[in-house]
Amino acid sequence: MKRWSTIVLALVVVAVAGASAACGGGSDLSGTVTVRGSTTLLPVVSEVADGFARRNPLVDFDVDMVGSQEGINDFCAGLVPIAGSSRPLTPSERANCRTSGVHFASFEVAHDAVVLLSRTDPPLTCITLPQLYAAAGPDARGVDTWEQIAAASGTSPSDLPSGPFELVGPGPKSGTLAVFQADALGPEAAQRGASARIRDDYTVVDAEQAIRNALSTRPGAIGFVGYATAVDWSGSIRPVAVDDGGGCVRPTPASLRDGSYPLTRDLFLLVNLDDARTQPQIRGFVTAFLGAEGQAAPGRVGSVSLSTAETERESARWADLAKGGGS
Repeated sequence: MKRWSTIVLALVVVAVAGASAACGGGSDLSGTVTVRGSTTLLPVVSEVADGFARRNPLVDFDVDMVGSQEGINDFCAGLVPIAGSSRPLTPSERANCRTSGVHFASFEVAHDAVVLLSRTDPPLTCITLPQLYAAAGPDARGVDTWEQIAAASGTSPSDLPSGPFELVGPGPKSGTLAVFQADALGPEAAQRGASARIRDDYTVVDAEQAIRNALSTRPGAIGFVGYATAVDWSGSIRPVAVDDGGGCVRPTPASLRDGSYPLTRDLFLLVNLDDARTQPQIRGFVTAFLGAEGQAAPGRVGSVSLSTAETERESARWADLAKGGGS
């Protein structure tokens, strides 16, 4: 795969520390809250951390959002008390946590989706799963024109753009990539009895927030990112609708909530329960994150917040677990 060098946006919450130092008063909570994981969750974590730091100026934050896989690995090794993930843990990851003695719970914190982005020149308004597999699946290695994609998917060339093609996305440690492979490539791969792995020559941009810049210099390219990263993008870059056989559906808050957008997913917060029960600053931050105020944060930064019923469900689960209830 090709790698496009970027500065990973992992230190955004340095600003939180500055805001914390500038605020007087607050609670008696102190210590450090460490969070690792999904770059998709970076805006949400930063929003909640900023509010929590202003109310608790003696609490420091160490936030490094460099991918779901790396966050999960550190979390299951017992190295961090909180991780963000843009996909559920696999059975083997759960087993790794248990082997390491990490007693944890996973909480749904927002609705999200993998969104395809395209330049407006040439225009692409909708793509089918067979077309997407022809563009991004393992057999697409070396495919660099839209005409090749049309031929491989049995599509009329007039239904797709013409000219050069390039695929841009986050790297192998990204939960966004895992969901893209499972939900965008998986259905067509299953019909073919083939692999759902992405082509190994796509252009990797480690920070999802930098993918727009990569697309802006590549005519005919498409990229895939989390919904929160894509929602405010406009101008020469726009989201592409996806057709899984039932018609073209655009990624919107409504289509994410009702699941009609084919690449919908949820975002998760993983919490080490032993750390949360013994470290008040960890417990306080998770309580804020899963409460009504914290659950308004996704909507403010471009994700789709949980419903009131979903928020109350996750908050009640946390309240029980925080005081020693079963997981």
